[in-house]
Amino acid sequence: MIAIIKILLLSWLITSFEPLFILLNEIKWRWTKIFLIAILGCMKCLSFWLGLILTGNIWIAISASVVASLLQVIKNKLKI
Repeated sequence: MIAIIKILLLSWLITSFEPLFILLNEIKWRWTKIFLIAILGCMKCLSFWLGLILTGNIWIAISASVVASLLQVIKNKLKI
């Protein structure tokens, strides 16, 4: 459970960190830029890939992605 929380916190930080996206806009290669923004801009996707890379466990990665999806639904309902 602690691993999922750490993954969610890290993915939230990366997706919410504006200076990172300013740096991504400086990338000259179009397809690389599109790929990185697609991966780093989506908390669900980033949670899955971080969970898979950091733990090597597909079930923790899927759980982190599902929790990120639920957090996004809650956020949209609250209009934050």
